[in-house]
Amino acid sequence: MPQASCFGAPVTWNLLVKNVKTICFFRVDASEAIGLGHVMRCLTLAQELYLHDVECVFLCRDLPKQIESKILNSRSAIKYLRYSTSSSGDPFEIDIEKDAALTLQSLCVYSNRTIYLVVDHYGIDVTWEKIVMPAVSRSLVIDDMANRSHLCDVLLDQTYNRRSDDYKWYVTSDTSILTGTQFALLRPEFNTSRKAALSRRLDHTKVKNILINFGGGDYNDLSSWCLRTIYNNFESSSLELTVVLGAAAQNQQEVQHLVARSMVPTKILFDVEDMYELMLKADVAIGAAGSTSWERCCLGLPTIMFVIAENQGKIAAELAKKGAVSLVEGDDLENTFINALENLFDKGDYQYQSQQAFSVCDGKGAGRVASVFLASSF
Repeated sequence: MPQASCFGAPVTWNLLVKNVKTICFFRVDASEAIGLGHVMRCLTLAQELYLHDVECVFLCRDLPKQIESKILNSRSAIKYLRYSTSSSGDPFEIDIEKDAALTLQSLCVYSNRTIYLVVDHYGIDVTWEKIVMPAVSRSLVIDDMANRSHLCDVLLDQTYNRRSDDYKWYVTSDTSILTGTQFALLRPEFNTSRKAALSRRLDHTKVKNILINFGGGDYNDLSSWCLRTIYNNFESSSLELTVVLGAAAQNQQEVQHLVARSMVPTKILFDVEDMYELMLKADVAIGAAGSTSWERCCLGLPTIMFVIAENQGKIAAELAKKGAVSLVEGDDLENTFINALENLFDKGDYQYQSQQAFSVCDGKGAGRVASVFLASSF
């Protein structure tokens, strides 16, 4: 089998375990600065494609170790695209020509098979796509910015209330545009847990269990900020906290230090595989307006939300307008945060936000996207 280099060590491509005719490549990156959401939503789609006898290969510049393991353990393969760039400070920066050439080189290894391509990368636009797309049979671009042109067969933007017209100037007339949370790429366990979540939210009596999760990197260490604020203002309450951190999160020591000094019962978990279970058991979530937003909505989990990246602004604004989240923003973040949590102590406010969240996303998006991408009806 071919091999790909990984941090200097060989990694066997976990590929062609079946005699498949179609291979789908995913051009996506992850890092502490980029976050893990792009890879995780691609991995969800890859798992859905696997059910349709499609093998999947991830093409990446670099990956954190825990994400690399998730991909390899999911029956997919990894091929690293190794080249240097002049650092501009933009975590999504790529060299268009070098990146496209290495991508084409990877695709050509399996030129005797049907090649599909998924791109989920803010550093890639129509310039890169014009070089690469002629070599593939079918292509899908995942975007949520609506700010640059694309050449692809299918474009997906899973942002709540995103309109297809937002992309009409950025794609060709024959591109299929999928917009909105009906196409949100969620793992199947979120949909299968909706019934239990609905029952639990309806039986809700008081806020007790709070889940804090700002993604795999938590680059701004908002976990620590939230813990300090809760400990300083709600230490005499009956709250119980669970903090989820990525295995490589840089704020582990600070979070552990805060937890050790507090009287509020707090669990720290690392790189969990059962996020849907944690969300199901939680009464309130605290986190960022990333792709995890749709997971929380699918399970009707009231959320105190922060915007930590440019692409999250529309997500947060639309969900706040819907009444599905409490958005923390402005000059007085601490008081806004405290008020948001106190408002959820009211059963009526809690139930309203939960029901609004439930209505945003049903968790069946991955199947719908796969059907369109594979050119079948749904």
